[in-house]
Amino acid sequence: MTAPAPIAATAVLPPPPPPPRVPVRAAHRPGITAPVVDLELGTITILAWHDDVGDAIGHDPRSDYVERFWLSILGPSTTWLLRSLAWGLDSYPEGFELNLLDSARALGLGDRLGRQSPFVRALTRLCQFDLAAMSDKDLALSVRRQAPWLSRRMVIALPPGLRAEHTEWEIAAAAARHPSNAQV
Repeated sequence: MTAPAPIAATAVLPPPPPPPRVPVRAAHRPGITAPVVDLELGTITILAWHDDVGDAIGHDPRSDYVERFWLSILGPSTTWLLRSLAWGLDSYPEGFELNLLDSARALGLGDRLGRQSPFVRALTRLCQFDLAAMSDKDLALSVRRQAPWLSRRMVIALPPGLRAEHTEWEIAAAAARHPSNAQV
């Protein structure tokens, strides 16, 4: 029996077109559009969003508070993205370049980076809930180091059990800030 004949070389296909530029919109504020994420670059600059008040009374993105209450507002993909960005800012406080495709894959969000991809939707949700903000000028994403307390509107949207638990957290936090007002 003779070996099969080698397959003839095939023509080299042209490279695929570059990925599109995808807008990340701040949908909760009509008329305000976050800048375009340039998917051709493959990276985005991540910077710390400095907020003296929010940093003083907020919650670390890896805290029990965020896992307990923000998770039901943001969803798991956006919560893990926020945590991942917090870890990055811990390592690089002055900011860092985030590889979009590697990050999407690391979070289990697949290989797509189009407008409706899970990763771009997670970036959009960070902006929608003011946990991050895009800069038109330099295509940088500023990310809050501390997640704020949920707004009253968000608390009302929680399931009843979580709503009651959130009220307990608020009472405990108020008592910790003002021990003289705490009930005995």
